[in-house]
Amino acid sequence: MSPLFSENDTLNKINTLAVINILEPVTKKLIIKNHLLAKMRADRALIVKAIKESDTYLTMWELFGKVKNFVEVTEFVAQLSLLESTGKIIYDGGKILWTAADNPKLKKLLKDSVRVR
Repeated sequence: MSPLFSENDTLNKINTLAVINILEPVTKKLIIKNHLLAKMRADRALIVKAIKESDTYLTMWELFGKVKNFVEVTEFVAQLSLLESTGKIIYDGGKILWTAADNPKLKKLLKDSVRVR
């Protein structure tokens, strides 16, 4: 995996933080909240990508070994919990299985099929 941020990104972050410090407290809180939400989405995307690209089914800590340079342990566990509660992954004998319907053919089939009520 490539680094998440280049030198220019780091400089942009420093400049952004300097601007944030002169804003009103309410605006500052909103910006920080949005930044944290964006980081959580990025962490989740890295975890999902690692699950999908894996050749075998991984345990939680094998998966963490693949993303540990980018995601903190507490965030990793929280993201796995979120993925499990939304039905995108399940645990089978300690292994993580991807169960979300993201296959393009399956999506088309579900979209075009007749709904039964």
